[in-house]
Amino acid sequence: MLDALQEEVRSPGLTRLFATTAGEATDPAHPAHDYFRRRFELMRENNARAVRASIEAGLVRADVDPEALGRALVAVADGLTAQWLMDPSFDVVQHVRKHLEMLMRGIVTDGGGLTAP
Repeated sequence: MLDALQEEVRSPGLTRLFATTAGEATDPAHPAHDYFRRRFELMRENNARAVRASIEAGLVRADVDPEALGRALVAVADGLTAQWLMDPSFDVVQHVRKHLEMLMRGIVTDGGGLTAP
């Protein structure tokens, strides 16, 4: 996720176009509606799968809801990206990293956070 955000920072015009189109595509009549609906679905599913695998490996607490966490990860990244688009001096990658660090400390079994950058 952090690597993808770093790529977005390198292409702010493309990122702005993508975010704008995603917002407009909330209208079911928009031609890109199905694309973005599926994109968000796939992102949530992929995140939930990774969380389930981490639970099964004993890295994440068993009481963590994979689907809820998967949705939250998408929301954090997209919400902070929107803030960055409003204020490019905002370090979106660092802020997402900090948020994920806080989140991970609450759900990993060893009480640690993310691995070193």
